[in-house]
Amino acid sequence: MNPLDNLSPRTCNAASFRQRPYGDNRGEEEILNSILKEKQIMKYLGLVAIVLVMLISPVYASIIGDTVHIEWVLIPDFGNVLPSTNAVVVDPGVEWILPPGIGVDSIDIGNGFITLQAGNSGWWSTTFNGFTFTDLTKDANFTSFSLFSATGELPPNMPVLSFSSNMLSVNFGASGSPPTPGEGEGQLYTFAYTTGAAAVPEPATLLLVGAGLAGIGIVRKRISA
Repeated sequence: MNPLDNLSPRTCNAASFRQRPYGDNRGEEEILNSILKEKQIMKYLGLVAIVLVMLISPVYASIIGDTVHIEWVLIPDFGNVLPSTNAVVVDPGVEWILPPGIGVDSIDIGNGFITLQAGNSGWWSTTFNGFTFTDLTKDANFTSFSLFSATGELPPNMPVLSFSSNMLSVNFGASGSPPTPGEGEGQLYTFAYTTGAAAVPEPATLLLVGAGLAGIGIVRKRISA
């Protein structure tokens, strides 16, 4: 009589024919439990790996919520008292409404854009006549700054833009001298900026990796118990 004739299809599975080391007397149930534990370990390891990748991946900087110093700069100073302010950037929302009658009505800083609403005057030509925006909260890591659009009674020349890692600059000094009648009526400028990946300090990266490895060890120990 063939001993395989007594095996039902239910018992003829891969676990039944798994080759066991010499002297291994564990039952099928224990072997199956071991296989399930190994699969759980691999699943948790995969989840931990995904979390680590998300934590270590570059995060692009945003200035929303940061405090930005906005300053109207005139070089050389013609005796005008020019305003400045520190504003928390909100989007949507206007960060700075200037006093009436000084030529600029409001400045709005958004996510990737700055809008400047001018009043009814032009821009005197000088070394620098414009605005600077400096992030006081962190290094914003600005990577570009450009004129997106301009409408209204515009001056002969567009403003000159520049930027550094932590500051944006708009210079209307080369726009026109002196302002002509009607110049400046309803000027609306929109500037676009971009930021790069926020730098993650090396010790913080190592700490994240270490925490992930420790978590892997804890999970494996709990599952194996």
